[in-house]
Amino acid sequence: MKALVTTSFAAGALAFEIAAGQGCMLLVGDGDYKVGPRGLGEPCTSIAGCASNRCACEHPNCRGWCTTTCAMSSDCAGDYSGGATLLGQRNSCITNASVPPSNTCFPGCSTNADCAAFPGTVCEGAATIENSSVSICTLPSGDAGI
Repeated sequence: MKALVTTSFAAGALAFEIAAGQGCMLLVGDGDYKVGPRGLGEPCTSIAGCASNRCACEHPNCRGWCTTTCAMSSDCAGDYSGGATLLGQRNSCITNASVPPSNTCFPGCSTNADCAAFPGTVCEGAATIENSSVSICTLPSGDAGI
């Protein structure tokens, strides 16, 4: 078994590679952890690290979040209590700026600090496909969508 510290995702969070192809262990705060592929809205560096097989990020320095297409925000529920992610946020279904546009799960936030796990993103207001106002981690306004 390999146990390599790969990167810090957020304050108090470290990822350890368990074994090639078997996902990662993500430690957050006081002993919360997850082994194996990550759920929606959790940090990723490749599609292999996501249960959904989709990591929203820009290459070559891919550090984004696990995502999928969605028809409503409930399709984006995280793996933890009340549909939250391991990072404690709720995901939302947003029509993103890709070409062509698609409905995609984005991680929620309250401040820019909540987006530290996703380098290059900021916490900005958005409308869900249900037309509710939320704040999500995304590239800054005016940048190309993920």
